[in-house]
Amino acid sequence: VHSQEELDAIAHRLNTRPRAVLKFKMPIEVFAEHLDAVIESRQAEKH
Repeated sequence: VHSQEELDAIAHRLNTRPRAVLKFKMPIEVFAEHLDAVIESRQAEKH
């Protein structure tokens, strides 16, 4: 019923909309911060 392009556009709008529950950050920003923290902690474990 919906093309992949339409679904991608909807996902982009949702992921780039600031959320009050996330202190007005975008979900994609919070996810990126979490990934950075995981990577940093794993690198610290190696040293």
